[in-house]
Amino acid sequence: MILKTIFSFHPKFTIPFLFVFALIAFWSCKKNNFLQQDHEVITKKVLSKESPDFSSRLAAIKEKFYANKLDQKLIPNVKQSIVWKPDWEHPSTQVVNDSVSYIFYRLKAYLKQDGKLLEAKEVGMATYLMVKNEKEFFKAFYYHPVNVADKAQNSKTFSVENFTGSLLLKNLANGKSFLLDYVNGTVSQSYSKRRLLAVNRQTIKRPDATSYIETQCHTELRSCLFASDSPGYCSGIQIVSSETCQWPPSMCGVTYSLIDSSEETICEDVWFPDPPADPGESGGSGGGENASESNTIPEDPYMPGQDHEAINPKDYAKCFENIPDAGASYKISVQVQEPLENSDWNYGKNGVGHTAITLTKIGSNGESITQTIGFYPAGNKFEGPSKIVDNASNDPISFTIQMNFELGSNGDKFDSILDYISNPPKEYKLLGMNCTAFVFDACNSGGIILPSPWSNIAGFMDPLNVARAMTPAGLGQSMRSLKNNGDNRIKTNPGKAPLGKGSCK
Repeated sequence: MILKTIFSFHPKFTIPFLFVFALIAFWSCKKNNFLQQDHEVITKKVLSKESPDFSSRLAAIKEKFYANKLDQKLIPNVKQSIVWKPDWEHPSTQVVNDSVSYIFYRLKAYLKQDGKLLEAKEVGMATYLMVKNEKEFFKAFYYHPVNVADKAQNSKTFSVENFTGSLLLKNLANGKSFLLDYVNGTVSQSYSKRRLLAVNRQTIKRPDATSYIETQCHTELRSCLFASDSPGYCSGIQIVSSETCQWPPSMCGVTYSLIDSSEETICEDVWFPDPPADPGESGGSGGGENASESNTIPEDPYMPGQDHEAINPKDYAKCFENIPDAGASYKISVQVQEPLENSDWNYGKNGVGHTAITLTKIGSNGESITQTIGFYPAGNKFEGPSKIVDNASNDPISFTIQMNFELGSNGDKFDSILDYISNPPKEYKLLGMNCTAFVFDACNSGGIILPSPWSNIAGFMDPLNVARAMTPAGLGQSMRSLKNNGDNRIKTNPGKAPLGKGSCK
């Protein structure tokens, strides 16, 4: 009615008004569509048991598995009497991070005999269908690399809870294989160190690369599966694996037949990103939620606190002028967040870790000012222009160890350190002027000699050419060594640095 009135009194505005009205309606619909699309992206980012569409997405996984005929990739190539079927009713879920999730389905083995399917028991092994991000399908084969005779005689139920052994992942679509080592449910240190070597080497060759692929080295893994010909009087039907294709001995009145064999090319420098934890047996959420706490290396290594805004160190240095020099006392603290607490690893759950320096000036009246400064690359994570960051503000870092130096009334030492920090190096280099080297040189400028911060970083240039650099791990370990020998200047788990004064322009 209102529109009709407007049109009757203002005929010359009728067409423009209709156009604007239609345009508003159009964009309103588009906005709603965009909001709906954004909502769908958010809800479908990773799959967990808490996802509102959990059941429908599991159904889509099952449909995709059969639509792509991946069930045929599970057919043994020697003897087709064994049938592998995913246990679709009991999935196990894992969320590694905000962009990676896994679903595990136990693959059950059945022996076709006289028109019936008799369930078989895997001995010393466990096979799963693993689905990454609802689109990549892997055959996940967990096994203990032990003598096949020992496997056949072991009647204990194989469990992947806190699994220690090997995991062979084979992509069912392209056939690529990855061999991972696990200790107590997480990727082993030896595997992570080999991966560190590869990633570090690639960093020097191609600083902007996010993954490392090289096939110069490889291991040919010949694997065989054997099944008992019929149920034994003590064990039922058994399936036994052998990494060397050694035939298992006859047991419980039955003999074994070869049902499957394969030769896998495992490229030692091709790494499986975001490796899963063991899938667990409960059918609920697996251990992947805590995967960020395992000592593994993500494809995009991070530095704690690097995303904080750069500050002008000269402005922060001016804050100390608010405390009169007369009667003042001074203190320097070196704060370290180790990559992995109490470890000499150069990469862990805290990324590459971080070293910062804290300066404190205390006036004769008890008033004090504290500033905590960190040195970072401004852009590229390994080399480039530098920046200074306030490590005590905007989600401050929790440090794992610190070393305190009481300077008393020696303002000259304090001022020398403050002057170095106010005029920092303009370039950051991971193997040169990094955060630890910056703090080491700052202290040195004031006559403070820190314990050795040097550590070996294997594989930056070549696996046989170990690089040396000042690192948070190296400094942290040296501090711990001194503490163990009674040095009371060192404190473990000091927590977050005290809040600073801020900018004093």
